[in-house]
Parts: sequence; C-alpha cells; structure tokens
Amino acid sequence: MSERVFVTGATGNIGKKVVEELAKNNVQTTVYARDVEKASKLFPNGSNLTFVQGDYDTIDAFSKAIVGHTRLFLLVTDLPRMTDIKVKFATIAYEAGVKQIVDISTNMVALAWRYNFASAAQGPAEEALINIPKRGAYVALRPTAFMSNHVVYDKSTIQQGFLQGVVAPDYKQEWISTNDIALASANILQDSVEKHGDAVYEMIGDSVSPSERAAIFSKALGREITYNQVRPLERYKILTEYVKVPHYIAYAICSRDPQKDVTIEIEILLGREPETLEQWLNGNTDRFQ
Repeated sequence: MSERVFVTGATGNIGKKVVEELAKNNVQTTVYARDVEKASKLFPNGSNLTFVQGDYDTIDAFSKAIVGHTRLFLLVTDLPRMTDIKVKFATIAYEAGVKQIVDISTNMVALAWRYNFASAAQGPAEEALINIPKRGAYVALRPTAFMSNHVVYDKSTIQQGFLQGVVAPDYKQEWISTNDIALASANILQDSVEKHGDAVYEMIGDSVSPSERAAIFSKALGREITYNQVRPLERYKILTEYVKVPHYIAYAICSRDPQKDVTIEIEILLGREPETLEQWLNGNTDRFQ
C-alpha cells in the first residue's frame, strides 16, 4: 500500500504547514476540515490533496474517510475533551489500518503529573493512547510555548512599547516555532514507521530572557520595546480583563516554570537548526503592526 497521510487540524498554524510540507513532497494527503471550501483555498496547488468535511464530533465522517490511510497526524485543541477525542480517533484509525500516529502533546507533561492545564489535558491523553490495545506506532511531539503566543497574549502591550511578565529580566524562558513543530511532524510522517517507533520528542527551539526578547522585538519592529516585570496578580488581571484569556491559561502564564535549555537534538528531526525567536519574528513582524 502506498503511503497516505490523514491530517487533522489542517487549517491551523501547525496543520497548514504539515500539509504544505507533505504536498511539496508529493505525499498523498487528506485534509480533514470543518470548512472544506476554506481549506481548499489555503492549498491552491494541492493536486495530491483530498478534502474531507468533518470535525471532532463527526465520528462517522472520520471513520469512513480514514480507511486506506497509513498515517495520522493528530492535533486536538479541545482541552476538556482531549483524552476522549484522541482515543476515539486513534482507536478508529488503528482499527482501519493506520500504522503510525504523530500526536501533538506538550512538554509540560514531562514536568509533573497535572503540573498545569496543559499537562492535565495532555498527560492522561498520552497515557490512554499508548495503552490502546493492538495499536500501531505512536509518536508524541512535546513542544514548549509557541513563539506565536506572542501574537495572542502580548500583541496589545507590544503595540504600546513593552513586554510584560512575572519573571526577572535575565530569567531564561523557552520557545518553539510552530514551523518547526510542523516540519518535524511532516518529516516523521515520511520516514519509515520503524525508525521512530513509539518515540517521544521534546521540542525547545530557543531559550531567551525577557531582556533579550525585548531587544529582539526592538530590532525587528524598528522601535524600542522594553520589558516590564510585574507581580503575578497584575499580569493576571491584564490577561483576563483586557486580553480575555481564560483563568486556567492566565494562571499558567503567570507562573515561573523551570529554566530549560534548547533541545539541540531536534535538528536531527528538522534537517536543520531550529528557528530562533529572532528568525521567527523577522517572518512575522506584520502580525504586530
């Protein structure tokens, strides 16, 4: 059977890049999307792409469409139903003949059981997936905080000329580019199933302090961006009242996670060095205007 890859979450930052990488290499790929018309416009040159309408709740549509595929890229964003959705999709996929699932988890799983909202959702999901009877290969990618989170949580203050956080100016914080998550996923989906087996890959692409981040933003945007260290309560109020971030996410953002260095070995998965925050920002300056 020739390789056929089924991609969930195909219109988001990561899934879109996964599809583009697979299409570039002429891999037969199925795009699973709620809005097929919108999805097809994202990939105008995808002659090797098939589009299927569906979401997390259309189990019948997924069950029919997954038949004949050898790989599944699994990306679920529904935190309360994370385990339920992933297990349903994975079980159906394995029973249909899928040989490998590449799942997007979080590196928070490695810190501690139920460390925060992310590990509380992804940890049980990983455990449930690895324990599915008679399953195929299961590869878990564990990325750290997305560089694109700056657009979601920091854009408003950056536009006012400052970054805000609770840690000291020289406290290193870890980041990963969604481009790298997608590239690693696409490469694994094209490697032999045996090569990766049931691998777990933590992904930290850059480790920079708030002062360094401010300097990077200043250079990229062509104007001074400073860093303001504040107490967790002040940061929390801004996130919840102005940015409208849910409590459980804002609470996690206001924590001081352990300092960890770049996982330099991920260049083996990427075929190049991971993107730095500066490289990512230089390609996304328009998102902060």
